[in-house]
Amino acid sequence: MKKWAIYTKWHHHDGINDHQAMRDHMSTLKGKTAAVEILWWQVDENHHQSVLVYPDEETAKAERAQLESNRQKDVETVKVKMVEEVQGPVISQFSEL
Repeated sequence: MKKWAIYTKWHHHDGINDHQAMRDHMSTLKGKTAAVEILWWQVDENHHQSVLVYPDEETAKAERAQLESNRQKDVETVKVKMVEEVQGPVISQFSEL
């Protein structure tokens, strides 16, 4: 398996937006990312976590500058701060067994 995953955890200074606002925000990424999957989930009132899955590490690295730019916009407009980021190769995926 060649897929590459990037996990992040975010803190929302003013609390997490309602879920529809999060979906609307995610929809702006449609057609603008090489990620094959993006998942966001709420941890508590002020934190969400995410996983981006790319077809391979090279694609993830090629899109890194765009990802950083998008993140910076979110930091400024949504008042979020990244708490943690981890990335690495996907070693198993249930939907592909």
